[in-house]
Amino acid sequence: MLIGIKAGTAKPARVSSMEEPQSPPLFTASSGDIGGAAALELFQGSVRDVFEVRLPGGVTPDQFRFDMKAVHLGRLLVSEIHASGLIFERGRDMVASAGIDHILVQLYTEGGFTGVIGGAEVEVRAGDICALDMTGTLRTQARDFGNITLVVPRPLLNEAMADTGVLHGLILQRESPLTGILAAHLRALVAGAGALPSGDADLIARGTVALIARLLEGEAARSEASASPATSLRGMLDYIDAHLQEPDLGPARLIERFGVSRARLYRKFDGVGGVSEVIRLRRLTGAAMDLASLRGPKVRVSEVARRWGFADDSSFGRAFRAHYGITPREARTRSDEVWHRIRHTAQSKDDDGSEIARWLRTLRR
Repeated sequence: MLIGIKAGTAKPARVSSMEEPQSPPLFTASSGDIGGAAALELFQGSVRDVFEVRLPGGVTPDQFRFDMKAVHLGRLLVSEIHASGLIFERGRDMVASAGIDHILVQLYTEGGFTGVIGGAEVEVRAGDICALDMTGTLRTQARDFGNITLVVPRPLLNEAMADTGVLHGLILQRESPLTGILAAHLRALVAGAGALPSGDADLIARGTVALIARLLEGEAARSEASASPATSLRGMLDYIDAHLQEPDLGPARLIERFGVSRARLYRKFDGVGGVSEVIRLRRLTGAAMDLASLRGPKVRVSEVARRWGFADDSSFGRAFRAHYGITPREARTRSDEVWHRIRHTAQSKDDDGSEIARWLRTLRR
């Protein structure tokens, strides 16, 4: 039976009595072994904090075809999937309660998808590479497809690029030679990841992130190529991120800091929803991640509100519910329930995808 989780062992030539290095944990599953309905249920369980996954109309679970290989590289997760067509959705309530602050980089090797990512209509073809920010929303439909997905913790990517907040829905077109180079790297990574010794896995992870960061940053910067560093949108976003927790952060502060007119400032932010909206959404994202976090002792909701620059509990609660559709306390409760479920089922012999879900939630920097 192909489904399972295992820690493989590399087989280098023996030159001493030292133990052989252990390979990364590997997860494999196939509908050919467990049936379509069971494979669909397993996949839904493995990505339940990332996407709501369902079949298109007219397709039954028994018709679902699926093969998956996933490897935990310590700092990264890499997976390869071949599957029947699916609908993927990530709503605001999932963003608030899942507490996952990762970037997904997906190479579509077969098929592709259409849909809406962060409010923008997109189409991804075989050979394209797409970036998805897990603090954003999406609804897409993939025809029969194959893809390689790399899951990168945001802090790790932040070390290598200036602004990860502009990546959601960014597409590297297959016609670009640079896209082809990254695609070849991702194919080689997923093919060999399961046999990497742990020390090499960390080295490969950092090199992979550096390559991805340079290519994504280059694509995101094309629209900013004519702007001076002192007044670029990216420079302003960097400043916003560094001062989000200060209550007086707003348009007036940016005008003073960057020496631009109010009209010019507003034009800069037209394409990303407006300056006040950018500040509000980034504060809400930070607060949502804090509410769902298990790091350190839990803090009161009021402390989270103050930490992210909200004047009081009531304004924070209204803003949070208006954006995510649930209250801050409901978000925390849902996150706690997810953690309880993962802990309860992680050791189950009849795994339902909980191990992959646990990997996603505990992926370290």
